[in-house]
Amino acid sequence: GFQKGADDYLVKPFDMPELVARVFALAHRRSSQVKKLRFGNVSLAMGSDVVSVENVPIKLSPTAFTLLKALLQQQGKVMPRERLLDAV
Repeated sequence: GFQKGADDYLVKPFDMPELVARVFALAHRRSSQVKKLRFGNVSLAMGSDVVSVENVPIKLSPTAFTLLKALLQQQGKVMPRERLLDAV
């Protein structure tokens, strides 16, 4: 598995708490690697919460920022209304 690109695995049988802990650790590690989200000429800097259009910073309300971030994270996928409401 490691030779094919995996960076973690569990041998069966495994304890459910260990699986959950590993999933949370991997999710945290992956999410911290994303620095910017982009779509066309819109970019969103994750660490500083700055949105820019054509490299010009724009000010968004906290709700608008959260909504844009949710949409950019799901590019190319349909987001049901319920998920958008949950995000904001």
